[in-house]
Amino acid sequence: MNRLVRAATAGALMLSFAGATVSVQAADEVSDAERGRIEGVVRDYLLKNPEIIQEALVALEKKQEAEKVEKRKQMMSENSGALFNSPRQVVLGNPDGKITVVEFFDYNCGVCRRGYGDMMKVLKENEDVKFVLKEFPILGRPSQEAARVAIALHLTDPDKYLDFHTAMFALEGGVNEEKALMVAENLGADMDALKKNMDNPEIFKTVEEVYTLANGLGLTGTPSYVVGSEVFGGLIGYEQMSKVIASMRECGETSC
Repeated sequence: MNRLVRAATAGALMLSFAGATVSVQAADEVSDAERGRIEGVVRDYLLKNPEIIQEALVALEKKQEAEKVEKRKQMMSENSGALFNSPRQVVLGNPDGKITVVEFFDYNCGVCRRGYGDMMKVLKENEDVKFVLKEFPILGRPSQEAARVAIALHLTDPDKYLDFHTAMFALEGGVNEEKALMVAENLGADMDALKKNMDNPEIFKTVEEVYTLANGLGLTGTPSYVVGSEVFGGLIGYEQMSKVIASMRECGETSC
C-alpha cells in the first residue's frame, strides 16, 4: 500500500477498534463524553504501540491477497472451458498434451517476442506440452488490427497460423493491419477469403472472450501465462517455464 492508503487504513482501524470497544460497553447508547474518553484511550494506546497498526496492515494485505487468489481460482474453475479448451483458441504442440500452458500475448509486445523463442524451445523439448495462444491486443489500434488479421487467418487457413505467428514476431518495428496482411500474403494465404473473414463476427467474439478471461484473471499486461491453477504475469523465461512444466508433470502442481 502507498503512504496515503496506509494512513487512511490506519485511521479506519483506530476508529473501528474504538467503535468495537464502545459496542461491548453496554446495549444502551453511550454518551458523547464517554465515547470521546474511550476513543482517547484507544488513540493513546495505539500511539504508544504503533506496531499494532503495522501488524494489522500486514494481516489485512495477506487477507486481501488470499481473497484475490481464491477469487481467481474460482473464476478459472467456472471458465475452464473457455480458458483451456475454447474452440476459438490456437493450439500449438501436442493438442492432447497433459500439460497446458496458456499465453496471453500482443504482437506489438517486445517481451512477447522473447517469449515466442522460449515457447518454441519448450515445445521442441516436451512432447506432452500444448500451448494455448490467446490474442490479447492491449497496445493500441495497431495491435487490434494485427490481431484481427491473425484471427481471420486462423479461421481461413489454420495450418498457416504458426508460420504467420513466427513471421510476425520476426518483423522489425511495430506491426499493424498492413504488415499482417503482407505476412499472410507472403505465406500464400487465400487473401480474398482472409479479407472476407476479417468481417466475421467470430473475430469480435474471440477478442471479447479473451478480454473477459483476462479481466477475470486480473491480467494487466503481456505476456501473461496460466499453468495449472497459477497465473504468471510477465515473461516466465525458458528455465523457469521448464521447472514449472517439470513440477506439473511430477505432482500436478506448479510447485511441489
